[in-house]
Amino acid sequence: MKFGKQLERHKIRGWDAFYVDYNGLKRSLKGYPKSGKNLSASVSTAGGRLERDVSSSDGASPRDAVKVSQEWVAELQASIDRTNEFFTSVADEVESRLVAGQDELEQNKGSDFELQLRRHLQSMIGQLQATLQDLTHFSAANHTALYKILKKHDKQTSLALSKQLLPQILGETFNEPGKVRLEELQRRLERFGGELGVENSPWALDRGENTLAQVARISFFLGVISMALVVLAVL
Repeated sequence: MKFGKQLERHKIRGWDAFYVDYNGLKRSLKGYPKSGKNLSASVSTAGGRLERDVSSSDGASPRDAVKVSQEWVAELQASIDRTNEFFTSVADEVESRLVAGQDELEQNKGSDFELQLRRHLQSMIGQLQATLQDLTHFSAANHTALYKILKKHDKQTSLALSKQLLPQILGETFNEPGKVRLEELQRRLERFGGELGVENSPWALDRGENTLAQVARISFFLGVISMALVVLAVL
């Protein structure tokens, strides 16, 4: 099975619009003729964004390559921006719910409501753990999509840019920095879960959730997706 179909098949439900648009970028590449010239290219950044300078070894102006540089890379950057914004919005929501839960528990310690609150927060921890797991899969899938689409770009255009671009791709919000943030959120959830008496490992969560847990999780995702759609509209 081709990667594009695999990606579509394994996308997290409700998050489809926020993955790197691998298939769209692939379709765009097909519109550019394969260049037979011996081309060299360099990559620079402006405000964290991708820019490419393309030149020909024979001094000619490689118009097709320049067109790819200006148009296709802009499309690539827009897709990456959308993925970064969504990743950030979900991670921010996890963190804000964790902080709110900690504050609520502190305020209600010793009250008649504390036991019931602890049970509620235990359920919330499970939801947030599942979300972090989904974000981990989301990050890995998008990294692979970018790697593969850059390789296709090189093959189609004869511009060997992957080696220059991939290190920058690793620095995107959803990628290596995102992994560091998810690990920190995981540790914070584990500590809070310990205070609440949560025994389940966050990364060994039973996916066979009961109906109430599924409803709660869906409600959470709907809230996150609504936020992300606002971000997408702004972009």
